[in-house]
Amino acid sequence: AIPNWFHSFVGATLLEEPEALVFNIAPMLISVVLALGGLGLGWLVYRNAAAGEQDPLEKALGPVHTLLKNKYYFDEIYSTIFIKPMVWVSEVFTSLWMDRGLIDGILHTVARVADWIGKTLRFRFDLPVINYFFGDGTAKVTQWGGHQLRYTQTGRIQAYLISSLAVLVVVGAAIYIFLPK
Repeated sequence: AIPNWFHSFVGATLLEEPEALVFNIAPMLISVVLALGGLGLGWLVYRNAAAGEQDPLEKALGPVHTLLKNKYYFDEIYSTIFIKPMVWVSEVFTSLWMDRGLIDGILHTVARVADWIGKTLRFRFDLPVINYFFGDGTAKVTQWGGHQLRYTQTGRIQAYLISSLAVLVVVGAAIYIFLPK
């Protein structure tokens, strides 16, 4: 009924202008009749309905109305089949069993074992062996030795010479006895 200006506008931009479809009144009339029929049917059903009242189709259609109102229960079925199992997998399986149970269990066990090894090494080896012999023990031996040697420091050169001569005799005797001949 109306010339198709859009077809001519777009077709002019192409290398070959496509052939326009021949106008057919049948699809247009069917569309208009269906649209007006739906509007008229809606007016007939709802013309006497007041706001807040029960839907007139609810009583007439019965369970079909409930099925349509709940959209064929598609959301409920989808939730039951897909959503709820995925929520269970994420909350129970992944969070509780895998994360808190397995992974945290392994990490806590490794931490307990490492703590036990650290405490054992600290109280069975570090304190009695390292600290005593190489730390406090060495200091105590050095202190005791210094306390014993302080009596040798008299300030007399003659006593130092005699001590040096005694050390030379002992070292010389040790060399003479222990070196191969």
